Amino acid sequence: IVKGKLFHKVPERKRAASYATLTYMGNARFCLVECVVREEVEYEDALGDCDGCMLLMTKFGLKYSHNGELQTINRTTNSYVLSKHITGFSPVAFWM
Repeated sequence: IVKGKLFHKVPERKRAASYATLTYMGNARFCLVECVVREEVEYEDALGDCDGCMLLMTKFGLKYSHNGELQTINRTTNSYVLSKHITGFSPVAFWM
């Protein structure tokens, strides 16, 4: 268990997908993908061609500290504006 939070602080009513996906990318690296409604858009108005959602991708590594605690390293987050046409839209991360 890592002490730091990896999810973005988004109110539950702004979360556009019911869950996030976590994918192992090899060599102790992971990718967390989540979809949220943009700050300036109301949840009810996010559907359609209005670019009302954001796809958030957080890549990070894990390692143990000198004290034996698991910690995240090399954390980077990218965000992409996207349109969402159905309420069941849930992006999935995968690695090949």
